[in-house]
Amino acid sequence: MEKKPDSNNNDNTNNMEIQKKLKNKISKTNPPKEIIEDKRSKTNKPETIDEEENNKEKYEDIDMDFLDDDEEEENDSQDEQKNKNKKTNLAIESASESQLNINKERENQNISIINNVNYNNFIYYNYINPDGEAISTNEIIRSSILMSKDSVGYQIVQLEYKRGNNEIKKKIFNSLQSEILILSKDAFGNYVIQTIIYYGEKEQIEKIFETIKNDIFDLSYHIYGCRVLQTLIEVLGNYDKDKIKIILKKISDFLFVLFINQNGNHVIQKIIDKLNFEEINNIYINVLKNANYLACNIYGTRIIQSVLKKCNEEQAKQLIEEILKVDTDKFIDLCKDKYGNYTLQFILDNFNSGIEYFLGKIKENIYKFSLNKYASNIIEKILEYGNIEQRDEIVKEIIENDNKDKDCILKLCNDKYGNYVIQKIIEFCSEDYKKEIIKRVNDIPNKNRKKYWKYIYNFIDSNYKNILIIIQSKN
Repeated sequence: MEKKPDSNNNDNTNNMEIQKKLKNKISKTNPPKEIIEDKRSKTNKPETIDEEENNKEKYEDIDMDFLDDDEEEENDSQDEQKNKNKKTNLAIESASESQLNINKERENQNISIINNVNYNNFIYYNYINPDGEAISTNEIIRSSILMSKDSVGYQIVQLEYKRGNNEIKKKIFNSLQSEILILSKDAFGNYVIQTIIYYGEKEQIEKIFETIKNDIFDLSYHIYGCRVLQTLIEVLGNYDKDKIKIILKKISDFLFVLFINQNGNHVIQKIIDKLNFEEINNIYINVLKNANYLACNIYGTRIIQSVLKKCNEEQAKQLIEEILKVDTDKFIDLCKDKYGNYTLQFILDNFNSGIEYFLGKIKENIYKFSLNKYASNIIEKILEYGNIEQRDEIVKEIIENDNKDKDCILKLCNDKYGNYVIQKIIEFCSEDYKKEIIKRVNDIPNKNRKKYWKYIYNFIDSNYKNILIIIQSKN
């Protein structure tokens, strides 16, 4: 009896052929530039016109009768070789130019993948068959793992999955299922997995969750894996928050490490956003324990802000007190810190109760703070959100400094940070102090008026021209 052909072997053979096609792409029709350059280097470079003229001058005075017949034959052979080399180089150059023209034509054509639909912005000609036909849906499905790791192929898999029917989506998912964890950490593959999470059925999302649930921390810490995890949390937040709780439980022993990690902090923020405060109590406790460190950390300040958004008034007060529970020197350092000032600004933006505390800590440093890149933000926030007495307290301190040192307001007006503080003072302080500051700004001599002073003057001229006219008329 004749043996029936093995269908599995045929599928493996076809799959290997497809992979070879994808790897080779269009190398048959597009020889690498290095090969052309290598061929050029092996050929003798033809002489230029200047070189030929120099050679003529060298032999101009020589009597050709003294040359042997062998030398003449040798010269003839060299001339023949030069002509051959010229022809070779011309042929290579013309071939290269024609190939470049072919490539340009291909780039101008948006070769369709399915149903002759054109997709702009993708170089699909890299995925054509040797016959010049667009790659088929079955070929995409069979080679989806290889394509998902390619800079062009992953986009094709994404589009095929998005516009495919349920059957095509299922086939693509099944072909990728064994590599979900690897693709989640791949520079291109992670986008394919995110697409499946967004556009796939719940059953497929469940399988992705089951595949990666034992590697949650590893993915949270990974530059590409954290993106897949964020997308998964975003989608699960719409219908299955219990799975987000499982994700949080898996990383509960590593929360502080993820708080201060450039990838992990985004995962934590997404969890905070999708769960209720009672469900993120473990995160709150960890933030509370490390509040002083997190407040000055580039990623930690984001976690503090996210948690404060979820807190009720009592819980927020407890966390703020923990952040501010430092001596005056450390609080000043926090105000001047590159990231700490953002934590304090957020508190001032959302919780006015801390303004009195802030003023008590910084009262003696208001002038110095106004000249500092980061601390000046705190002064501006107090002026913006404080009551009239708190605002006037800042102005009073600056005027007293100016009375002791006549250059105080001058320095603030000509400083790239201080000028904004002066503008905020004029905008928010009481009428009497407003007039006093405008008068002192106007009284600065012309020779001392720099570009930042002009910013203040333009601000006054635009918003408080009536006061300015009265002051100038008295002068």
